[in-house]
Amino acid sequence: MIEVEFYAPGLREAGRMMRFGQELDARPEIRYKVDANHDIVYFEFDDPEATSFAELRSFFRASGLVPRLVGDRPEQLLDGKSGETQKLGSDTQKIE
Repeated sequence: MIEVEFYAPGLREAGRMMRFGQELDARPEIRYKVDANHDIVYFEFDDPEATSFAELRSFFRASGLVPRLVGDRPEQLLDGKSGETQKLGSDTQKIE
């Protein structure tokens, strides 16, 4: 199981909370719990392929929120498909 926690200032505002819930209702494989008193959202899901870190953040942005990750990002939850950062070599051309 993968667990992720975000702090999202302003989440407790009624319109934003409702919009956030609507965004996640379409994704039943992602379970979440909201601590409205502290603007914290806890996510958990079983399959690391179910979502990405960027997609989790997009749920907040669609609701007009700027989320902040609490703690470390789980290794299984990657931004891209490979999870590897491609290093630029010295043969890379400079763009002007």
